[in-house]
Amino acid sequence: MTTQPINPAHNPPHSTGSSYSGGALGTVVQPPASAMKEAAEAALSLQDTQEDIAFLFSAKVQDDQQAKKIRRDACRQREFLKIIEHMAGHSEGKNLLSSPLPNQDSEFARAAKMLQIGSLLRQYWNDPAQRKTLLQELSELMEEAGWEVELFGLLEFGSLNANSLRAVKHLFQQSIDEEEKQSLDKWFKRVSHWKNRKRKVLVLLRALAFDMNTQPTTKRGHRLAAILSQLRRLLLFLGLEDHCKQVGDACGLEGDIVLQEVLAIVGQPWLFKECLQRRLANLQPLSPQQQPNFLLRLHELFKLMPAAHFNDDEQREQILEILQNFYS
Repeated sequence: MTTQPINPAHNPPHSTGSSYSGGALGTVVQPPASAMKEAAEAALSLQDTQEDIAFLFSAKVQDDQQAKKIRRDACRQREFLKIIEHMAGHSEGKNLLSSPLPNQDSEFARAAKMLQIGSLLRQYWNDPAQRKTLLQELSELMEEAGWEVELFGLLEFGSLNANSLRAVKHLFQQSIDEEEKQSLDKWFKRVSHWKNRKRKVLVLLRALAFDMNTQPTTKRGHRLAAILSQLRRLLLFLGLEDHCKQVGDACGLEGDIVLQEVLAIVGQPWLFKECLQRRLANLQPLSPQQQPNFLLRLHELFKLMPAAHFNDDEQREQILEILQNFYS
């Protein structure tokens, strides 16, 4: 009797709970029902775990945001109270701290309320319950956008007409939101039309500096570049404004008139002699005899202006060439 060798292909194993089917592709083994149940339970368990992780992560993010808010509030309150202490040491500051609250419709109503709270905090700092209540009120007021401009506006002006700081607030908000996309000359033209411009620029400078100084360390780098860019523009503008006033004083012109001429020249991609002639002819009260002196001083001014004022070096050189050779 001949013994046949066992061939796995022709003798598939059989076991309880297993089944098979033959075919061109070979044997397909079906898992037992218990294994399928375990796999389903494992999948559900994994889903629950993922949901738990997502919930914990969301809670952690909220906790981190809350912690950042607490740190930011504490930093802003600390810097604000420094301002209050400084005011309390000067007669004008004392008068402002003790002034009655303005009408609720006043642009400075919120800032005046903050000063009142600051004054009360100095008085009741050693009373934990009073201090907690006052700090909570202060924190709520600081949640509203634009309070920094209102505060420094009140300190600078004392009082102003309604909406007089609207443009300053708008520019401040754009600055801290990193939305400022205007070119430098357009930005300068925008600011140059402000009434009480120099004082409003100082208000904006102080508000931006306060915001930058009260940012948490973790966020300071994120907003630092945007705020520094605005501070740099403001300082450039103040410098240009002073130089234009000097040119105006020497030529019998208002500094603002010189400033508008400078901005008009820089705002053109290319300066033509004919265009400059027309502008000079319409520049009152500059007489034809005064024009050479004005152009000479304008040339010196453009030589002193930083590169940031120009589109590029080519524009700067072309303007200087036209001014220098105007009578050639």
